[in-house]
Amino acid sequence: MEFLNETLNYKLLEKWGKHLQDVEDKINTEQKRLIIAGILENEERLFRNNIEMANLPEGITHFTVTNQGIARALFPIIKKAWKDTILDRIVSVQPIKSTLAYVRKIDYVYNKTAGDATAGQSVITTRTKQYSSVNLSSMEFNNASTWFDRDIDVKITRVAVEAGIRVLRAAWDLLSDYIAKLDNEQDLDPAVIEVLANKIRFEIETAVIDDMRTNAVHSESVSFDNSSPEAKDRSEKEVYHAVLKVAAKIAKAKYVNPNWLIMNPATSAVFERQEMFSVIYDEAKYISGIGRKLFGVINNRFLVIIDPQYPDNEILVGWKGPSILEAAYIYAPCVPLIVTDKYFDPRTVSYSRTLASIDATYLVDANYFGKVTLSGF
Repeated sequence: MEFLNETLNYKLLEKWGKHLQDVEDKINTEQKRLIIAGILENEERLFRNNIEMANLPEGITHFTVTNQGIARALFPIIKKAWKDTILDRIVSVQPIKSTLAYVRKIDYVYNKTAGDATAGQSVITTRTKQYSSVNLSSMEFNNASTWFDRDIDVKITRVAVEAGIRVLRAAWDLLSDYIAKLDNEQDLDPAVIEVLANKIRFEIETAVIDDMRTNAVHSESVSFDNSSPEAKDRSEKEVYHAVLKVAAKIAKAKYVNPNWLIMNPATSAVFERQEMFSVIYDEAKYISGIGRKLFGVINNRFLVIIDPQYPDNEILVGWKGPSILEAAYIYAPCVPLIVTDKYFDPRTVSYSRTLASIDATYLVDANYFGKVTLSGF
């Protein structure tokens, strides 16, 4: 995992820096540039390995005419897709170099005072430890006169992951009219690059969000009342209170403060009408014709992400740490995009190409996630 090696980071940014000059992010620009540089490096390695296996000469002419065009098409698509992704805002993104690799996370080890000796004790009891991978709510004090003194050890843990091939539904037929241009070494239409990049980004984000949603542990429910303006106003406030309750459960279980929400545009309207909501105007570059977008902030506490595919009667509450090691969920891209050779598709009676991605995911702990369900919404 490259982020822990400053020398490798410098070399990556030096090599790919000129391609990443337009990647701007007020919160984590350097981290996002490192992510994109890492996956571009992997993509280049894939092409290089294919050339070596074919015993072709190196250099600008080492691609076949078709492969030259595909290579020139893929790299801007990859950069565009990853420049606009929301994944680095909600999970830890750790590029890996091979299908069998390690990702890393921090474990916090909390100690109780059970191992301390007191006057009159002839035997010192075994000191107990609990890791952050388990629910820590059991370590709360029992009453006002009893308090467990916590010592905290920090341990960096590496986890083995195996990347698999994810076949994407984004259709390469969108580019069928442009294949001839590619073969003639002409540039790919920027609009088509953007459309395809957005579809690829949307699919990968969907898989990650669905995994977090499916495994979320904590929950609260709200009965939404639309019978009158007063009842509706009261219900809208109760929705935020339910979010706070889920956040409190996560905080008690994992000692972290949840900092993002994912919801449908219809659900976000509940918060948009309230004074505590503010739109992120600076994030206009994340808004596109398809996919998700960073939309706003609630009480300067929760980042709101709009997902048109998310159920309109539910809100996903989650946490992302300030560093890549403080992770609730890890997404590990290996090779961002693979394009198959042309094949005949009997459904369309034409030749097509299939897009795929090689990546791995790892759920650190489902206790970092919760859901608010709205009934009658």
